[in-house]
Amino acid sequence: MDRLRKSSNLLKSLPEGLTSRLVENGVRGHAKADSVLFSAGEPGDGLYFIEAGLLKVVIVSPGGEESVVSLLGPGEFAGELAMIDGLPRSASVVVLRDCSYRFISKESFQKFTATHPEFYRELARVLSMRLREADQALAAATFLSGKERLARALLDLAGYVGKPSDSGSVMFTFKVSNGDLAAMAGMARENVSRVLREWRDRKLVSQSAHYHCIHDIAALEREVKLTTQK
Repeated sequence: MDRLRKSSNLLKSLPEGLTSRLVENGVRGHAKADSVLFSAGEPGDGLYFIEAGLLKVVIVSPGGEESVVSLLGPGEFAGELAMIDGLPRSASVVVLRDCSYRFISKESFQKFTATHPEFYRELARVLSMRLREADQALAAATFLSGKERLARALLDLAGYVGKPSDSGSVMFTFKVSNGDLAAMAGMARENVSRVLREWRDRKLVSQSAHYHCIHDIAALEREVKLTTQK
């Protein structure tokens, strides 16, 4: 299921040895589900390396509409953009599942980059990849239908919280509300409910007490026009 995971995380794609040196002196911490790791607009005082748990990166429109930009799981960073550009937090990070992390302060990050000049060389390489991914994400937001965006959201979630079974189904190990799915897919909640009912009738997915199960990954991939060649 790892092939389904998608992340906009910049530092995750750096060489493993470089990231391990960055986080080895980080301060360990824990955050409970439903807590906010940091909020948009706050000064960037450091970054977080996620060791366990699940988080969502959220932006809110002036009208109060929430959009889930991405999910973060073990091995990924939160808050790295403010360390790189020196600007306030561009989004909020909310804990979905209890998490443990290592916190690298802004001062520690600056000392690390000063003593590891190869960091920015590698970062330039990663940024070029991310620009290409941003183009793809923009195209998806522009051209995919709501149903296709919802299928993509479920496939992305499966990469983080999906547990494959012998029958080929993928059961989510975390409760995901229709509201969260709507925020991830850029849809109205009632439209999410309507599409999920259609997929349940077609036996593509099922849902019990907010625990989703994907019964046919290939069919859901076809809904979002994915192929095994991606």
